[in-house]
Formats: sequence, structure tokens, C-alpha cells
Amino acid sequence: MKRNIFLALLLMISILPLMSLAQDQEPAPQKPETKTDSEPARLSTPYRVEYTWSEFDDGKKINSRNYTVLVGTVHGFGNLRVGSKVPVPTGSFGSGPNASTQYQMMDIGVNIDCRLDETPNGMKIFTNLDSTSFSQNAEQAENRTRPPVVHQIKLSLDTVVPANKRTVIGTVDDPGSKRSFQLEVIVTKEK
Repeated sequence: MKRNIFLALLLMISILPLMSLAQDQEPAPQKPETKTDSEPARLSTPYRVEYTWSEFDDGKKINSRNYTVLVGTVHGFGNLRVGSKVPVPTGSFGSGPNASTQYQMMDIGVNIDCRLDETPNGMKIFTNLDSTSFSQNAEQAENRTRPPVVHQIKLSLDTVVPANKRTVIGTVDDPGSKRSFQLEVIVTKEK
């Protein structure tokens, strides 16, 4: 047994200098890195991406919001967050004058993420839009402990649009009403 331990130690001591020699040698030259499909292309110049989120009721435009994102040359990516945290009543406990209402905070607003690539056919734009709002009908307004109705729209779009031309890239109909929503975009080169 002692002999086996001695031989193992002797073997380890004789291998250590060889390992350090191998580490001191210069590594073989690496091939130049090539771009893969998963890497986003660098943009030649920054771009301004302008979104228009419009709401229609029975075909008539009733609301329109504009959101602008400046997309840089390094990543070709931009995002925008607009909204509020709103307290929403979720219940109450206690009775009489000592009754307390419980609230939960809800994020209300618009989130937009976009990625932009230059192509020979135009600007390839990938957009994620998340719009959340809420409303209370007359019955809910009288009873403040009832939670509001939450409206949420999510769009995930990947399309090619011409530069400097306003283009509709998405439309959505509200299944519970005659309302519809439309997302337009225009991409312009920054000077």
C-alpha cells in the first residue's frame, strides 16, 4: 500500500513540470470570428423608430399615442416603458368603522421593445408591444371593492418595412366591443 502511494506521488511530481511546459506554449492561432445568424448585425448609423398606437371605436379614431425610440449602432435594440403602478382593491377585512381595504399594485401602461436590422429590401424590425389598461363600468364604480376590468394587448411582430415610410404593422380587434387597435411604424435614419 505504501509502495502504491509512493509511486502515485512520484508520478504526479514528474508530470507537473510537463503540464507547466504545455501551458507556456503559445496557443494555435484561432480562426477569425464569423458572424452567426443569432448575432444581430451592427447598424451603419443610428435610426429613429416612431410608433403610433391608435384606438378606433366602430371605425372612428378616438385615441392615438406616439412613442419614439432611438436605436443605436452597437446592438440595434431599443425599449420604452411608459405607465404607472395603480392600486387596485382586492378585498376587505374587518367590519364597521374599522374595516380596511386590501390593495394590490398593478402595472398599467405601454411597453415596447424593438430590434432593427438593415436589409437590401428595407429595415427588418422586430417589435414586442404590451399595452395594459383597466376600466370600471357603472356597477363597479358604485362598489369600490370590486376589481376593475383589465384590458391587455400583446403583439409580437417581425417584418420588413421601407425606410422613411409610415407602415401599419399590426391591427387587433377587441373581442368584447367594437373597438380596434392599430400599430404603425416609421423608421428614419438619424443625422
